[in-house]
Amino acid sequence: MKLLQITFYILCEEKGNIEKATGIARHDLIGAVIMDIFNWSNLFGDQIYCVSDQPGVTDNDYAIRTIVFE
Repeated sequence: MKLLQITFYILCEEKGNIEKATGIARHDLIGAVIMDIFNWSNLFGDQIYCVSDQPGVTDNDYAIRTIVFE
């Protein structure tokens, strides 16, 4: 049995991070699109699911979202 993890790191500059049309942060929107496409999909040959979805900041300049699938 093999356990595979696929990790997505989304980095968006804090300045201008809010999407004007929706009022939502860009890293949250990109994370939602990734979750919609990959969560419980068979795109890599086996079914994958999200095991971690963590927001954060790297410093004063960038917002980050880390999404891990198994």
